[in-house]
Amino acid sequence: MRGTQDFADYWSAMDYCVKWARINRERIVSSAVSALEKVVGSSVIELDEFDTRHNFAAQERLGGGSVGIVHRKGAVRARGRVTIPGSMGTATAVGVGLDNPDSWGSCSHGAGRVMSRGQAKRSDDQVLEWMRRMKECGISVISAGSVADELPFAYKDIQEVMAWQEDLVELEDWLIPMAVLKG
Repeated sequence: MRGTQDFADYWSAMDYCVKWARINRERIVSSAVSALEKVVGSSVIELDEFDTRHNFAAQERLGGGSVGIVHRKGAVRARGRVTIPGSMGTATAVGVGLDNPDSWGSCSHGAGRVMSRGQAKRSDDQVLEWMRRMKECGISVISAGSVADELPFAYKDIQEVMAWQEDLVELEDWLIPMAVLKG
């Protein structure tokens, strides 16, 4: 409950984690942009342009002007540029969040699962089929372990998900993967 030491401790720890994750994303993007610049010669990517965080809580002004806490689990702030990934080997949607008050200014942070990680890892026949399909599409997969839990058969169709939330995000483009790295 707000005003308690437990709340203050939780909020402080969550804030620390949010800041730590932001720094991690900045370093990952900076490294990726540097690598891209070596190949292409220059870059037009702004570091903040694709920073879409999820699974956090924030104090925000709600309808009617009151301030409340919005916890986004499986959701992102739908204001400004948003990226909404499908699954390993499928497109990522890029759009502009519409800050719809009916969703507390939120939209989904990804396609969403249709099966658990454990179920996906037990689906050997589908794993082999999807790995073959990605190879045929020219998508390189680099992983230190199993990728089954991130393959398309374990997720909803990202194009359907985007159609379901057209009142939350104005779709601008699709990013098509060339490579997948799962650490």
